[in-house]
Amino acid sequence: MILDFLMKKYQYFFALFGLLIISPLLFWLSWPPNTWTGLVFFAFIPYFFSFEYLVRQKETKRYFFLLLIFSSNLIWNILVTYWLYSISFTTGIAIQITNSTMFTIPWAVYSYADKSSHKNMRYILLISSWISLEYIQYYWLLSYPLLNIGNALSTKPQWIQFMEYTGVLGGTFWVLVSNLFLFKFFKEGIKKGFHLSTYTTLAKSVAVISFPLIFSLIIFNSYKEKNEKVNVLIIHPNVNCRTEKYTMSQEKLIDKYLNLTLEKVGPETDFILWPETAIPDLGWIVDLSDNKDLARIHNKLSQVSNANLITGGVLYEKSNEEGGLNINYHGPSKAWYRTYNAAISLSLVDDKLSIRTKEKLVPVEETIPNRIAYFLRKTFSSLGGFHFSHRANNTDIFINADGVSSLPLICYESLYGQFTSRKVGHRKGIIFVLLNEGWYRNIVGASQFMYASCIRAIENRRSIARSSNDGISCTINEKGQVENMISGFAPHAFNTQLTLNNEKTFYSIVGNYFGYLSIIVCVFCLFIVIFIKS
Repeated sequence: MILDFLMKKYQYFFALFGLLIISPLLFWLSWPPNTWTGLVFFAFIPYFFSFEYLVRQKETKRYFFLLLIFSSNLIWNILVTYWLYSISFTTGIAIQITNSTMFTIPWAVYSYADKSSHKNMRYILLISSWISLEYIQYYWLLSYPLLNIGNALSTKPQWIQFMEYTGVLGGTFWVLVSNLFLFKFFKEGIKKGFHLSTYTTLAKSVAVISFPLIFSLIIFNSYKEKNEKVNVLIIHPNVNCRTEKYTMSQEKLIDKYLNLTLEKVGPETDFILWPETAIPDLGWIVDLSDNKDLARIHNKLSQVSNANLITGGVLYEKSNEEGGLNINYHGPSKAWYRTYNAAISLSLVDDKLSIRTKEKLVPVEETIPNRIAYFLRKTFSSLGGFHFSHRANNTDIFINADGVSSLPLICYESLYGQFTSRKVGHRKGIIFVLLNEGWYRNIVGASQFMYASCIRAIENRRSIARSSNDGISCTINEKGQVENMISGFAPHAFNTQLTLNNEKTFYSIVGNYFGYLSIIVCVFCLFIVIFIKS
């Protein structure tokens, strides 16, 4: 009762303090690489209270409430992804403002539904519209799924084994529903006092949090990885993107990779993994089989190993289009061409070459999908100076001489769950992630991408090997646990073993069904609310 009186009397203070300080701090502390993960189950509670005391009781203008929501979103977005500014300040702030605006929309829907129907309707609309937007985040023009709420759970793989059934959106659902039940508990306690009937609500909250947790712990402790393994050599070359990689000769760059590789490679090695764009200029695709750099690499490594080399590289291909988006002109050849951020598989046994070009390109930074993005590119510079395209004639899976498949994801692609699961296939195999993380200047951004890969491992029950130029190189087992982590700023190479699995999970078969269902539920409930209000 006293708490209720104080919150009503000082409601603006509590709303501002909760939304602009408490919530952002809770999100930041719970987000990778921080490990106070459980705090995310309380991070939305100030949002609910601010609506309760500002809009429902004080009848504050709703646009002021939404402005506070946007401000809170923006603050925690900045706290969690401040490292974007080391890449580009303008690009970083543009991403954060866009993301903050996007996820103010569910609260606008929540506010619109208030007093128009049963109170649970607005809660259903909030949760379904939030998950719907997270689903849309995977596909729209400025796709940036790193800040989807389920990713906050990625540092605790033992908590999220259920994601092999739900995907990361199931984690978002768990967090939102848990926040809602805890809000109801605190609301009742503040208003009526904390007594027996209030603790009934607490018991419901504990049940909502505990069921997925217990289910996951049972899977985590009972899951057995497969016995068959492959030997992988991962190199972490530590080439500075700003001062070395694009200024030193390609010959010296390849020599650095080869020296690291030759220190550790042996006849037992099955795969050698080099990072994204390790070779900045591999020339024309049509001439790749005669490429002198690949021939030199093959001659050096084939003397000591029969492995498959998986490396990143930049490739070019002539285009029939002239002057389109992401198409450049090559003067010496008098030809228009496209540029590809690619993964190349080179067999040291028989010279066989396979190519997979990056499909999920970083919006604006790597690709210009339309004229609006072209305007943005003029405003926000690209670090590497590349305008990448996706090649229609693409290989999804590399298969070595022993029939082992590997899915090479290139950096940003590792954020996309359904995209990954659709490519995994039924063959026994593993996932490789190639990264060029030297732009970040700190380890926070690299950590967030690494932990996102932990979710991919759980969703698909596939072991993962990551080779980063200058961020974090590591392996991740089928249960989503990070192993053999190498970070920092020194060249390194290490051998490891990865288990092979050919079984598909429920999630890898059905995909992001939480997203489909949320869109259906959101549209249906919104129509009901509009009908009632009219």
